[in-house]
Amino acid sequence: MGMQIRNRRTVAIGAGAAVVAALIVGTIVWAVQPRTDASPAPSETASATPSPTPTPVVMPEAVPVYGSLNGWTTPDTTTIGRVLPEVGAAADGRMSAVIDAPAVDGQIAALSVDVPLKPGSAYEVSFSARVESTTSTTVPAALRIGDHETALPKLDASWTTVEDTFTAPAGADSATLALVLTGPVNDLGIDDIVVRAKGGDNVVPNPSFEDVSASGRIVNRSLILPGDRAALAVQLAQGDATWTAVDEAGATAAGGTASLRGGVDILPLQGLTQGYYTVTVSDADGTSISAPVAVIDYAGASIAKDERFGTSLHVEKDWYADGADAASALGIGLARNDILWRLNETTPGVYDWDPTYATRFDRLHAQGVHLLGIVNYGNKLYGSDKLPDNDEAVAAYGRYAAAIAQRFDLAGLEVFNEFNHARFNKSACGTAPECYMPLLKSVHDSVRAVDPDLPIVAGSTALYESDWFTGLWRAGGMDYSDAMSYHPYVGSSDLLKDIVLQSRTDMTSTAGREIPIWITEFGFTSASMTPAQQAVEVFKSATSTLGNGVAKFFWYDLINDSPDGSDHEGNFGLYGQSIDGVAALPPKKAAFVYGLLIEQLGGLKAAGEANLGGGATGYTFGAGDDAVTAAWAGEGGATVEIPTDHDLEVITTDGASTVVSPTQGVASVTVPQGGAFIRSAPTS
Repeated sequence: MGMQIRNRRTVAIGAGAAVVAALIVGTIVWAVQPRTDASPAPSETASATPSPTPTPVVMPEAVPVYGSLNGWTTPDTTTIGRVLPEVGAAADGRMSAVIDAPAVDGQIAALSVDVPLKPGSAYEVSFSARVESTTSTTVPAALRIGDHETALPKLDASWTTVEDTFTAPAGADSATLALVLTGPVNDLGIDDIVVRAKGGDNVVPNPSFEDVSASGRIVNRSLILPGDRAALAVQLAQGDATWTAVDEAGATAAGGTASLRGGVDILPLQGLTQGYYTVTVSDADGTSISAPVAVIDYAGASIAKDERFGTSLHVEKDWYADGADAASALGIGLARNDILWRLNETTPGVYDWDPTYATRFDRLHAQGVHLLGIVNYGNKLYGSDKLPDNDEAVAAYGRYAAAIAQRFDLAGLEVFNEFNHARFNKSACGTAPECYMPLLKSVHDSVRAVDPDLPIVAGSTALYESDWFTGLWRAGGMDYSDAMSYHPYVGSSDLLKDIVLQSRTDMTSTAGREIPIWITEFGFTSASMTPAQQAVEVFKSATSTLGNGVAKFFWYDLINDSPDGSDHEGNFGLYGQSIDGVAALPPKKAAFVYGLLIEQLGGLKAAGEANLGGGATGYTFGAGDDAVTAAWAGEGGATVEIPTDHDLEVITTDGASTVVSPTQGVASVTVPQGGAFIRSAPTS
């Protein structure tokens, strides 16, 4: 029998049409684009009948679980993103396996197990597979038994059953059964694997992945949940459980009851719309557990990564063990971290990478998050451990940077951190840009020899110092830089526009040209403001910098460095530190807004400041069909008049969505102090 494929379809949904948006002379105007071409002359040749547009399928209500698939071997997370149990909407039973591999280097056995065989016997093979995609997608994977391979067909979110046969080689009493990847996959589900001789039993152990291990009561891989199928994976007592979701104001947003079967089970959060909540679950034994969740209306398996958005990490800290997962869940494409010289070169000329760096940077790569490495600081092998302060040390510093470039998956290399700040630089030469130039040139020349295309990022200064940068450009610094960076910590995000414009003016007036600007560190601590206010600053700072032409923006930082909410330095994070009984890191309101921002902008190119008037500030991203304006106002909000013939959708940074209809060609839109996205409303 040859390979056969059987599709198990469930419910299909129709695709909604989008309303076209256009940006015209600084004002957002939503209008259907007219055709400008003349109608073609009739053809004497009959045209081909167009293929019908595939009907998207429903995404499954299933939750990846922080746990293990008992009896199966899976690669380390430095090699592959995640191979996990998944609960809900399984092909067989309640569990399946799910593989998320944004980056695949070569060929990887994502799942493997040894199975017994009878030499020379014929076997029937079948398995079910899907990917979290609403349309049919090519999957670079195959199920392999020994030397026999069964390629996976195109898949979508519905289960497809694949059947094949093979004959065990003479003399083979066992073989390795493996799911092999040859390229990236997006939440590939596998279930109900059967290898059976005619009339015999299935020889695959734990074939439907029902035997899993997990630790905790809420065991989601991530608490960033999709809006159309928000659910928790729980490990609670069998029987009826109740749940309640409370918003920031303390009001009950949704709740319900579910019958749990014991072990790992799925708890759908029905009726919970986009927003930020605290969910409390109480099981049949009276045990309660709470966790914050961020519900975001993203399409597909996760928020698509955007490499304009980054975050700062401290992978040296224990609580960053799962930092790659936490960043990836928000669609963050870049992560910035020290790569301390003294830890990685303890013998001159020998680079023995610190295991924490090697492991956690490789996890970033496996999750498809690229690293902005900071070449820091000095090394006692060559003099000071604070900063290279002699010719030999400067040359060795450059060689070290080149070694980093050869070892890690990088978005760029940043030359030192805050050289202009006496806290990090107490050298005899001092903090002047002329003292920085030898480091910059050494890194540039050494890295160019091994990776000509890797961006060298210059500056990385504490605040933006106009005199320092003009001094660097006069000294020829731009010849050794692919981007400039600074850390413009200010009392309000509203001040960022002027800083960005000044930095651009300084470049053009001094060097006669520009290079990209990267804001590689910026943030606010929730110790000196409320978490909700911190989230507003996330929205305003990212949109105002990117809207004014900044190429990349990094929020400082990803995870709180202290569990003490009053610790100033310890509360800049997008996530809090772990909660007992909850497997995933708890998102703060700031994480919800950062993820919402990345989802709403969706890779759209900055189009400049929007002329909204009425006391509102806004920046438009994209054009035509995709235009989105991110806007905010002062205290009390503002009402702006937008010329349009079509309905507009306004999505606030609380997640709420409102449709505004125009009257006589003008829509009156309320822009809240906390910010909102304005875009054309979808049609039903």
